[in-house]
Amino acid sequence: MNLDESRRSPRKVAVGESIAETKSLIREAVEFHLEGMRADGACIPEPTSRAEYVEVA
Repeated sequence: MNLDESRRSPRKVAVGESIAETKSLIREAVEFHLEGMRADGACIPEPTSRAEYVEVA
């Protein structure tokens, strides 16, 4: 299971059986969110990136 939470689009989480599926799902969620922001005339923030890893025993 892979999990991704988008920082540009808070409260958007994708869970997939593979990394490829997770990336596809989060891409769709972010694109949908940005379409709504554009329709509302909202300012789209500049892209940023952050990654963290947590080891669980």
